[in-house]
Amino acid sequence: MPIAHEINNPLAFVLNNVFTVQSQLAWLAEHAGSDHSSVGLVRINKARARLEDMKQGLERVKELVVDLRTFSRLDEGRFKTVDITESINSVLRFLHHRMKDRILVEKDYGPVRTLSCYAGPLNQVLMNVIANAVDAVESEGTIAIRTTTEDGMFIISIRDCGVGIPDAIRGRIFEPFFTTKPVGQGTGLGLAISYGIIQAHRGRIEVVSKEGQGSEFVICIPLNLEETNG
Repeated sequence: MPIAHEINNPLAFVLNNVFTVQSQLAWLAEHAGSDHSSVGLVRINKARARLEDMKQGLERVKELVVDLRTFSRLDEGRFKTVDITESINSVLRFLHHRMKDRILVEKDYGPVRTLSCYAGPLNQVLMNVIANAVDAVESEGTIAIRTTTEDGMFIISIRDCGVGIPDAIRGRIFEPFFTTKPVGQGTGLGLAISYGIIQAHRGRIEVVSKEGQGSEFVICIPLNLEETNG
């Protein structure tokens, strides 16, 4: 995506310079006792705080650029046979710090565990959907993950006991840039990217949800995908 590339270059330049300015301000603050008045020190610290806010904003832009590049390259990725249950377990390990002591994960893996797929993109789908499930559980609760096969499809179900999705917006959750998360906490591209990736696998992703009673995302991918791509 050319526009993502055009954004990324100046963004990297600005981030590098933010780091340089932060270092210089830190030095000034350290030596403010002998070189600056107390008013000057206050101003330096205010500038450092504003600069940190700027850095966080730039990091959010950086994340958005990554998502945009992914969204424009859904057909890329190595096609191979992977153990889906290990992929799920890897995502759970990555998100463990966000679930520790508050979310119980219930796993029910079927006997068929391998699938021929675009491994990297599919792993991103699992990350997006499971991370959303974690976010949906506001305090304590459970997330149930189940895998099975049916009618030539490998099925992955991810169900949470969280806040659920209101009827009025359920039909929009796969739209690019649509998000129900607070400003600064979501780009609105995670589910849109996931939808495109599953379409590239000639599969489908469905959601069953009721406000206040949690959500279930069901991912279905053909077991014979290797043959149709061969």
